[in-house]
Amino acid sequence: MVSWAHPGCGAAGAGIDLRRLPASTIERVEVIRGVPSARYGDLTQGAVIVETRAGVVDPDAAVQFDARSWDASLVAGRQVFHTQTVSANADVARYLVSPGITGDQALRLTFQLAHRVGFGAEQQGDPRLLLDTRLDVSHLREDRQIRPEEQTQYMTWNHQWMVRLSNRTLLRLGERSRLLVTLSLDRESQQSYWQQNQTSGAMPFTDRLTAGQSVGHFIAGQYLARLTLDGAPWQVYGRIEAELHGSWLGFGSGLVGGAAVVTYPGATGPGISDMLQHGDPHGGVWRPGETDGPIRPGWFNHPAEDDKVKSVDDLVELYFTSVGRNSKLLLNVPPTRGGLLYATDVARLAAMRARLDALFTHDRAGEVPAGGAATISLAALSEEITRGQVVARYTLHGMVDGSWRVLSRGTTIGYKKLDRFTPARVSAVRLEIQDAVGHAGPVRIALF
Repeated sequence: MVSWAHPGCGAAGAGIDLRRLPASTIERVEVIRGVPSARYGDLTQGAVIVETRAGVVDPDAAVQFDARSWDASLVAGRQVFHTQTVSANADVARYLVSPGITGDQALRLTFQLAHRVGFGAEQQGDPRLLLDTRLDVSHLREDRQIRPEEQTQYMTWNHQWMVRLSNRTLLRLGERSRLLVTLSLDRESQQSYWQQNQTSGAMPFTDRLTAGQSVGHFIAGQYLARLTLDGAPWQVYGRIEAELHGSWLGFGSGLVGGAAVVTYPGATGPGISDMLQHGDPHGGVWRPGETDGPIRPGWFNHPAEDDKVKSVDDLVELYFTSVGRNSKLLLNVPPTRGGLLYATDVARLAAMRARLDALFTHDRAGEVPAGGAATISLAALSEEITRGQVVARYTLHGMVDGSWRVLSRGTTIGYKKLDRFTPARVSAVRLEIQDAVGHAGPVRIALF
């Protein structure tokens, strides 16, 4: 993902001209509203983040027209080497400036060439070092001539050219932290003209030079106002961002350690990010853990990754190492450009659900007859968390051939803890709570 949140403006300094962003070049639009942030500055009304397309893109040509406008676009991208991609898109549009009033037209031309290269082993779908370079060229032309039937003598024209060379470098620092450096050099040219008849306000006029009364006249006049703007500025833009994350318990492959402790002190300052990774058994704030990850290598849908969707085995393993360790699982499933979920993604999710249903359908704990035995390899433990999460260390035993054998050991249980172990034929099980931060209540045990 490369976000081009660029503060570039027209030569007149009037802000971003959205006409330079045809729909064929847009990958994603995100609207952020709320309080100011360090990343986007003092934007109290919000920010609009537009991400343009790059990388491997299936060739796509489109033409559309109606009574007011016509638009033609072409976009394509391919992989040129193992770690490099080149993409290009062009768009031309002509539209009426004042539909139904005049026949004056405006013209927009845009072109973008993008090159992306990665170095180092991929992590969460992105290489360790990613260089994304763009060359953008755009031209806007708008003319409105004088209409003889109007007395205002109104006329305007605006001709703009813009060339931008930009680069964004992404360096990964560990699994979830990264450094981003954005540089941009713009050259713009704008020639604009505007004229319109104006009427000066009525004002009193008299030839008297001393105080007193005199006969006078109110005089008003009409004049032709003209405004010419010629600019050819250079603009240089630079930005450095560092993203250091430590608030999520897991990412993509689940929790690394044991189950999550979901309380923490509720304070701020040094060490709190690390505390959120492990929890505090004596904390006073309830904050359930969360494991986040995509079903694909990255967070967005790219056709080149259609054969890289996580397998059913990987998804089930992710479930065990997140939900099975007292954490929530937030699995990102990105839609296609058509707004639909890709068929492979949907099929993997359905197969994951079927696999989990098959695993947890029959609870053996209630099926073993008196004096009988059942073969099990999975235990689901659950505390009554409405009364708190108190278990800190436990051992699960199984009665095998008349003697107790250790099936699994663990620390936190919480809402759900899934323990997998070597299949064993047991006639009874017992849970030994060896440490707790308070009075341990009943723990539900399900066996599969």
